[in-house]
Amino acid sequence: MLFEKPSDPHEYIQQLCENNTEIIALYRGLGYNHYLDREANRLLAELKDLLGCEIPDFDTFCGAVRALEERVSQFDEGDTAERQQPAPQQQPSEEDLARKHATHPLFLASRELFERIVQSGDDREAVLSALRESPLHERLPFELCEHIVVRPKDDTAFDRLLKGIRKIYEQGWKPISEDGRARVLESIAEVEGTLREGCSGFALHTALESLWMIVTDSGAFLVSDEAWDRKGVLKEVLWNSVYAELRYKAPEPEFRDTVREAAKLYADNPWMRTPWLTTRLVTQLLDAELGPLLGIVNWPSKHFWAPVLTAVVLAVASYFWRVPIFAWFVIIPLVGINSWQWIRASARASRLGSIRAEISGGDYYGEEVARHLREFERGGYHVSTIIYQLLKEPETSRGGAKEKAA
Repeated sequence: MLFEKPSDPHEYIQQLCENNTEIIALYRGLGYNHYLDREANRLLAELKDLLGCEIPDFDTFCGAVRALEERVSQFDEGDTAERQQPAPQQQPSEEDLARKHATHPLFLASRELFERIVQSGDDREAVLSALRESPLHERLPFELCEHIVVRPKDDTAFDRLLKGIRKIYEQGWKPISEDGRARVLESIAEVEGTLREGCSGFALHTALESLWMIVTDSGAFLVSDEAWDRKGVLKEVLWNSVYAELRYKAPEPEFRDTVREAAKLYADNPWMRTPWLTTRLVTQLLDAELGPLLGIVNWPSKHFWAPVLTAVVLAVASYFWRVPIFAWFVIIPLVGINSWQWIRASARASRLGSIRAEISGGDYYGEEVARHLREFERGGYHVSTIIYQLLKEPETSRGGAKEKAA
């Protein structure tokens, strides 16, 4: 299936995993479905957006804020006075510093959010606005959290989204390890239980964060440790291939090295062989070989002023300074050598480009392409040996890929 190529590597890979039939089959063979993964994460994101904060006893909350503000002020003043004293001969150890840092009243809490709450004073709406606009993962000290209740803004919508996630893991994800399924369903039941108990404090937020961590842990949905390892290898191959395409240009060494790394990893893992991915990587390897040749071929068109300027300088030098005639016997061969390099690079680029065009079209025979490349190398220009390894794969001898390489 064709789709518009995104500029972001992550989005590009997501599009491939949801639209390319061969990549979809590879992931499903591992027990992984990108579409359902994204759908589950979308539902979870909407659930988190539905969370809201309430402060049942605002006066008590304000008292806790003032008490905590005083403790923070005393701690900071003491720390400032200690730094102003003469430095001791023996510096404190990292353990001592860490122990002292852990005693700070705002340890592991968001100072920025706390200061905004302090500035809001006794204005309930300003405090609630600060809490709503700050991500809930920004922690507050326990002294304040115990006075805040996190609950859904819309109970009906929250329940609908939670049922949608349950449906995905009860029916829509196969294969899946029973342990992974049980972990997700158990976490969903914990969220539902928290709702029934009335959402005290941050309990709902904590339960939802736990569900999020389990769902985003893709290993929970793979049937074995081997499947988990293979998923990581496949992701690395796709990432290197896509990143090289979007971030580098073929003449750049980074493009060549990144593509070769992806191709070598692909060649070392026969289980992921597919016609489309083989075609894509071989095409990119040839792009890496073509890049330097095209750089030579395109040089005159990009620097057309260079020969003109050289001729003008030589003419002026001959007229005013009377350059000896034998100097031209040095200059003319240099021009001839550069011209010969340009002609040879043009011929090689044309030949290699025709092979690349045949492969990128998807309809080719691997053995014939390898034969053409060996004939090309007899002219003195060598290509990466990884290409031959990929062309040996049986998929390339069946007439190529079903889908064209990007």
